[in-house]
Amino acid sequence: LQALDYLIAIYGFSLQIFCDFSGYTDMAIGLAISLRIRLPNNFHRPYAAVSLVDFWRRWHVTLSRWLRDYLYIPLGGNRRGMPRQIGAILITMVLGGLWHGASWTFALWGLLHGLGIALAHLMPKIPILSAGVALPRWVKIVVIFHFVSFAWIFFRAPDLEVAWRILSGPFVSDWAGLSIAASENIFPIALIALFFATHGIDGHARIRWALARIPKTIFWPIMISLWTMAITISAGSSSAFIYFDF
Repeated sequence: LQALDYLIAIYGFSLQIFCDFSGYTDMAIGLAISLRIRLPNNFHRPYAAVSLVDFWRRWHVTLSRWLRDYLYIPLGGNRRGMPRQIGAILITMVLGGLWHGASWTFALWGLLHGLGIALAHLMPKIPILSAGVALPRWVKIVVIFHFVSFAWIFFRAPDLEVAWRILSGPFVSDWAGLSIAASENIFPIALIALFFATHGIDGHARIRWALARIPKTIFWPIMISLWTMAITISAGSSSAFIYFDF
């Protein structure tokens, strides 16, 4: 495999797991509204997060609140000093990882996020790290997205051997055939680019605002075109939602 193939797989899974999970929770929210039941929004543009603390305020919000209320706070939270708080963060996130499955890959995924969240709390208090707080917003978004994306490797990989191979792929594989690899993967690259171009405006409030103003003569042709495109792209495949495994 070329180095670009590994990057497409890494970025592609980051987008897939978000679209998969956010998509089916949005369907649940929509179905609940039809029954006059209001469910909370579960995602708030998580790949626009500027820190891992911010990421977990945006990603799988209901799980984040459960981990906070039933693990982090009972373990002491931030009420008993920084060492105790760091310990509570690490335990909470490792257990959050193991909740997805009793595997070293899930434990390591949770530990990585725990270390990242702990670092986010420590940065303002340690002079050598405090410079990171003043970084431009777009730099923080890029750094956090890449941290989360490379951590997803451990979430997805069946074992640590595969995880290390995928993790090292972009750095040890050949970049010589970049143009050929790009031409062979033009469609997934285009989808990834489209996602990044639209993620910043992804939100229920913006959708409601647009629906209230778009004429029906424009809205329905767009919706029918999108449905047709989705059916065409997915024809012949019937994979289950990723989070149905959990």
